[in-house]
Amino acid sequence: MSQHTPGPWVVWAMEDGTDGITAAGADGILLTVARVHDQDVKRQGANARLIAAAPEMFEYLCNLARVWAMSQGENATLDILRTLLAKIHGPKEKRRG
Repeated sequence: MSQHTPGPWVVWAMEDGTDGITAAGADGILLTVARVHDQDVKRQGANARLIAAAPEMFEYLCNLARVWAMSQGENATLDILRTLLAKIHGPKEKRRG
């Protein structure tokens, strides 16, 4: 399982002109997950919405990979899904001892 901040993530227009992506923490306090700034305001908003959709996309990819593996078996599409999920999970920690 990924260790990202659970969704949903929401985009807010911040006072400084950036778009903020926030999520509710375990204690109900809003957490800023990211801030997006771009000279092109339309591109800034598009990037912020893409980032905010990340938790839902991650969940969908996990479910898709699981269902695909059960129904289609090992193939190139499953390899692509697993490669994408590995990018999300990041590098594996080296085992100690």
